[in-house]
Amino acid sequence: MTTTAIVNGVIVKSSGRTRATLLIGEGRIQAVLSPDQRPAADTTIDADGRYIIPGVIDAHVHLAISQTFEDSCLSESRAAVTGGVTSMIHYLISGSSYFDVYEAHERAVNSHSLIDVAFHGLVTNDLQVAEIPRAVDELNITSFKFHMAMKGVEAGYGIKGVDDGMMFEGMLQIASRAGVLALAHTENIDVILRFRERMVRENPDSKDLSLWRKYRPAFTEEEAIVRCIKLAEAANVPFGVIHNSVGTGPRLLAEGKVRYPRLYMETCPQFLLLNADMPLGTIGKMNPPLRFASDSDALWAAIANRQIDWMGSDHCDYDLESKAGSIWEAGPGLVSGVQMILPTLLDGVNKKKITLERLVAITSENTAKIFGFSPQKSTLDVGCDADLVILDMDREVTIDRETLNGFSPFTPYAGIKVKGWPRTTIVKGEVLYDRGQVNDLTQHRGSVLRQDRLNPPNL
Repeated sequence: MTTTAIVNGVIVKSSGRTRATLLIGEGRIQAVLSPDQRPAADTTIDADGRYIIPGVIDAHVHLAISQTFEDSCLSESRAAVTGGVTSMIHYLISGSSYFDVYEAHERAVNSHSLIDVAFHGLVTNDLQVAEIPRAVDELNITSFKFHMAMKGVEAGYGIKGVDDGMMFEGMLQIASRAGVLALAHTENIDVILRFRERMVRENPDSKDLSLWRKYRPAFTEEEAIVRCIKLAEAANVPFGVIHNSVGTGPRLLAEGKVRYPRLYMETCPQFLLLNADMPLGTIGKMNPPLRFASDSDALWAAIANRQIDWMGSDHCDYDLESKAGSIWEAGPGLVSGVQMILPTLLDGVNKKKITLERLVAITSENTAKIFGFSPQKSTLDVGCDADLVILDMDREVTIDRETLNGFSPFTPYAGIKVKGWPRTTIVKGEVLYDRGQVNDLTQHRGSVLRQDRLNPPNL
């Protein structure tokens, strides 16, 4: 057994910080020792007094937008370890059955990804609604997304938006299996589409990002959140709002929790660091849209106040052609997300917006509990996967696409300065990123991560 000792580090959990020595072997934490102990090991890594956190779980990625799934697994897992992400959850898309595509996706993960990958099921048709119980039992998919906004001219990428009836029936199917979670992209597309034709007519060639915010106003997201909460309550199913962009969203969820506690919420780094008044043009187009700086402030406060439960990125691997044309023509989605969860939050820690303990909660501990990966992926205890990040809290980085090690030749974060960055990312005991460099010589590959249904979503 090859072993690694990490010395002079401070382990961070949501409950506090502890100086310790870690001994790693066979991809797992073998021992957590007192800080003065120096166990015999094949390799010793000196953390130099830095904080050590569990690897980030990015619960929201879209691979293979502009590449094959195999190539995307490799390029975007390189991007992931750059940002301290050691596991990610991809939305499995199929025009028919999940069983038509699952095996090919599993093979690609096993052969190409540097990190473990799990799958959400994206529900797009009645066949998939009917096969939810079988997908849970046989494929171990334990979270299913309903897309409310992919309709009419806004549909694409093989995704068909659902109506409320299909979503409610899908929630009932999910409720028939313990430990399974319903998720939704919450926007009222009927209101949005009603005004599209006249807005395009008035602004046919515009690339103004603030126009996209105007086209998809905050109330359309707020209304959909409230509607989904009611449907989830009626179906008696655990439910999560994904990629919440509106500052009022956490309050709406908190109000719903008073009568129905099994509600959760995700936000993304772009909603904390970017807004639609920045000169991003079409590369900043996404759904739901970037909003106002005041929404960002409210979301930071909601993270600090425990009203947001986990972080995802909504990461896409777009090429430049995908963002060509007017604001109406460019593809909706943001690149560089998987790399920016941790730097965005570390910058927030340095600015005293949140604590480091809270960062650990929403990037690993809560995510693992909600999606069934705890304790395997959520903490640095004996027996857990040796997925961890040694932080450099003092490193200042001005973002450019070369720093991010991803496929996409551009980034909406270009020129933004953040303080705090992963120094070293370790996956299953192997160093895959260190001081700006991805370990391209590694033979390590991830596997499909199996969720534990015996531990239902619970915070």
